[in-house]
Amino acid sequence: MMLLLTFRKNIQAVLQKYHVAVVPFVKFLQGLIMMYSLQGIFGYHTVLSQLYIVIGVAALCAIFPSGFLVFMFGVIATIDLLKVSIEVAVMFAVMYVIMYLLYMRFSPKHSYLIILSPLLFMLHLGYLLPLLAAMFVGVLGIVPVICGTIIYYFSLYVKEAMTISTVATGDTKLQAYKYILEGILKDKNLLLSMVIFAIVVVVTYFIYRLSIDYSWYIAIGAGTIVNILGFLLGSYALETEILVGGLFFGSIVAFAIAVIVQFFKCVVDYTRIENVQFEDENYYYYVKAIPKIDVPARDISVKKINSRRVKR
Repeated sequence: MMLLLTFRKNIQAVLQKYHVAVVPFVKFLQGLIMMYSLQGIFGYHTVLSQLYIVIGVAALCAIFPSGFLVFMFGVIATIDLLKVSIEVAVMFAVMYVIMYLLYMRFSPKHSYLIILSPLLFMLHLGYLLPLLAAMFVGVLGIVPVICGTIIYYFSLYVKEAMTISTVATGDTKLQAYKYILEGILKDKNLLLSMVIFAIVVVVTYFIYRLSIDYSWYIAIGAGTIVNILGFLLGSYALETEILVGGLFFGSIVAFAIAVIVQFFKCVVDYTRIENVQFEDENYYYYVKAIPKIDVPARDISVKKINSRRVKR
C-alpha cells in the first residue's frame, strides 16, 4: 500500500511541478483521442487519417481553450460524413448543434465525456462512462453520457446504411437515410442504454456524496450492480438481446478502472476520523473531518566527513 501511495504522490508532484507544460500536453492527448475516436466510429475520409492532419488538429486543441475541442469534434465528424453524403452530414450536424445548445456551451469543460464516449464503446468499456460521469460531473453528467451514446449508435446506423446506399440510387438512398433516423428513434438497445446509464449516474452520485465510511467505493460498487441488474431486467422487459458474459466482464472491468481512478483522485484515512461540533449566532454545526492519506517526505540526513592529514 505504501508503495502505491508513494507512486501516487510522485505523480502528483511531477504534475504540480510541470503544470505549465502538463496542461497543454493533456489537451494535446485529448485531441489525439478525439481524432482516433472519430476514425474508429466513422473513418470514411482517408485524408483525415493522415498523420500530419491528426497531429495538426491535436496541436490546435493544445493551444486553444477546452471549448475548441468540442467544436473540432463536430467539425471533423461533419467533414468525415460528407464523404458518405451531404444528407447524412447535415443530419449529424443538426444533432450535434442541438447537443451543443442544450449542454456543451454551458459546460464545455465536462463535454470531454461526449468525446470520450466513442472510444470507450470501441474498447468495450461503455459501462465505465456513467461511473466516471458520476464521479467527476455529478447528476448533470447524464447529459453528456446520453449524447455520447447517441453519437456512437448513430455511427453504427451510418455504417449499416452505407451497405444500402452503395448498391442503389434514388428511392433506395432515401430509404437508407430514413433507416438511420428511424433507427436512432426506435432502437430499444439505445433507449435501454440511455435509461440505465442515467440511473447508474444518479445512484452512484448520491451514494458518492454520502458521509459514510468508504462511500466513494461503495458508490462505484452500487453503480456497477445497478448497471448489471438494469441491463438484465431491461433486456428481458424490452425483449432485446444482450451478451450476459460481456455485460458481467465489462462491468467488472469498469468497476476496477473506476476504483483506480478514484485512488488517484483522492484517498483518505478512515481510521483517523474526527467529529467536530461548533456554533455561531444562527447555526449549530456538526462536521465530520477525514484526513487525506499523505506520504511523509523522506528525511535524508547527509553526514559530511572532512579528512585532514595528521602530522607525525
